[in-house]
Amino acid sequence: MQHVLSRLIYGARISITVGFLAVFVAGALGVLIAVVSGVYKGWVDQVLMRVTDAFLALPYLMVAVTVISLLKPSLMNVILVIGLLRWMDYSRVLRGGVLRLIETDFVRLAIVAGCSQR
Repeated sequence: MQHVLSRLIYGARISITVGFLAVFVAGALGVLIAVVSGVYKGWVDQVLMRVTDAFLALPYLMVAVTVISLLKPSLMNVILVIGLLRWMDYSRVLRGGVLRLIETDFVRLAIVAGCSQR
């Protein structure tokens, strides 16, 4: 029994690595797009949210398998494809948070005080 458990733990390390790194890639890209979209508003927000909608409309599994088959199947390619196809959820949720945060009093007071947009 102990032998089976050690093999299970050893085999799970690849799955855990792919999971953590793919979530990190998706989260980083989603946060970047959400912050840019929420802060700059206007046409930048419209373009980024339409790109997000287009990615949300794609059949995830079919696109992932197709891209992996076109690229050399490797651990890094799997992590990048999963991360680059799942950033939309983070972007949508965090954009709402950024838009809500921009309307708070301390941000408005900073703008009045002459702080830069950054």
